[in-house]
Amino acid sequence: MFAARWRARARLIAALVVVAAGLPLGPLRGLPPAAAAEPPPAPAVEAVRIEGRDGFPLHALRYRPAGRASGGVLLVHDWSSDGGECWGELPRLLAQAGCEVLVPDLRGHGLSRVPELLGPADARPSRGELQQMRADGARWWALLGPQATDVVLVCAGWSGLGAPAWVPEGRRLRGIVWIDPRGEASSWDAELQAATPDPPPLLFVATRENASGLRIAESLFSRFNSLAELRLYSRGRRGCGLARERPAQAGVGEWVTARWPGPGAWASD
Repeated sequence: MFAARWRARARLIAALVVVAAGLPLGPLRGLPPAAAAEPPPAPAVEAVRIEGRDGFPLHALRYRPAGRASGGVLLVHDWSSDGGECWGELPRLLAQAGCEVLVPDLRGHGLSRVPELLGPADARPSRGELQQMRADGARWWALLGPQATDVVLVCAGWSGLGAPAWVPEGRRLRGIVWIDPRGEASSWDAELQAATPDPPPLLFVATRENASGLRIAESLFSRFNSLAELRLYSRGRRGCGLARERPAQAGVGEWVTARWPGPGAWASD
């Protein structure tokens, strides 16, 4: 049951990111992929590494589509997990849709965890860890190929607090997606305005079972009055869609509230 719900949610999030990158939704419509007559080719996956400003080794997985990349996506995991645990099959889905995808493991997590850091990661970052995460974050963009000039930043949980510091140099940021926001976000939008004079479209996704994330998302919603509110849902095997009212067939775990500039940019089936 959990795996089936996660697969449905992964496809919903993938659809949101693909729309943000201006890519067609076609590769994500057939659910499940095995039912398609011609399954999309598997993306190439490679391990890559950079160093933090202090020389600390930082590791990531890079997913490249079979053809030319139409956009780039940076998937940043929540603090209590790592890239593989947090995102599951989402990187593969995005790569099949034409995106080049980078999935980093933050300092002290997953492949970026060193023996000197013993014990499980804390559920939330300390102030110093948050500052270090923000300092490391801007370096990840160098690992995306030159074709990925238009990129979308996707953060989960606590990692979204670092998003204003991660505006990429030399690339166009097509959107920021923050899933299940955490932490004190009272100055988040002001920091983003300071980082870039023309902030990208923003999408805050809060699942209904995450009450605290929903409250933070609603607080952020209230400060972006010019954005149109859309309610998006997953329809199981029939793909993703959007509606003004909650559809009867939408599962509790798949119903999210989001804000994005203008409903005209969205496509539904």
